Amino acid sequence: MIDEHLDFAHFRDELSLDYVPDLAAFRRRVESATTPPKLFHLHHYDSLGYLPFEWRDLLDALSGHGYLVLITSASGFDDDAVAYLASSQISFVRRPNLGLCIGAYRDTALLASNVSSGGQCCDHLILMNDSILPIGAIEDQLENLDALVRLVQTSDISLSGFTESFIYGHHLQSFCLCAGGSLVGDPAWQLFWSFLDVRVDKDSLIRNGEVGLSLALRSAGIKLQPLYPLIACLLSDPAAIEELQYYRYTTFGGLN
Repeated sequence: MIDEHLDFAHFRDELSLDYVPDLAAFRRRVESATTPPKLFHLHHYDSLGYLPFEWRDLLDALSGHGYLVLITSASGFDDDAVAYLASSQISFVRRPNLGLCIGAYRDTALLASNVSSGGQCCDHLILMNDSILPIGAIEDQLENLDALVRLVQTSDISLSGFTESFIYGHHLQSFCLCAGGSLVGDPAWQLFWSFLDVRVDKDSLIRNGEVGLSLALRSAGIKLQPLYPLIACLLSDPAAIEELQYYRYTTFGGLN
């Protein structure tokens, strides 16, 4: 969905680092929802501005399933992608590559939290970046995302993700995260994102952002779970254990 004041030529220009993306139009969509909205945020970067058709197909499917979809781009889009977005029901804004995907997540996480504080609780929020391509049939892709949602809606889990890792601490990997509505309105969620400094180097973003989110929420008593617990598999599968012992990988850090 296009902001009527959007200048596509300016949209493709470089933006200064102090630019703050204008999410007002997307916020109005969220606040005007008649039922708790389902939110999906994709953070995009491609030096040529290309938006793969695999992503377009998934975004269209999500819109068709009632999601309010937002794309933030740190590169802008080529003319073909702009034409696609102009004809879609997808909100999109340009932002500097400040904080990489974590910085983009921060904007949307705080928007959802603030809207929740104002009385419009969201059903759930999915945060993804385009470091991977959606593969397989659309139905299978939607089922994978639905499985993430079920984790935060039918159990005591508040934050889910596809996979986990262990670097600086055990955490959910940030290429895809799903926060339940109750978490989005939780003070621990808002405090983490409010105080996260995204004007740091990439290693610090991983340590303080991706890893820090899991550690901060867990320390607040909030439960997290990956859909595909890779570390648990590596520690419980006999064949994997034998292979890891051969390579002397016997600690979480070594498994990363």
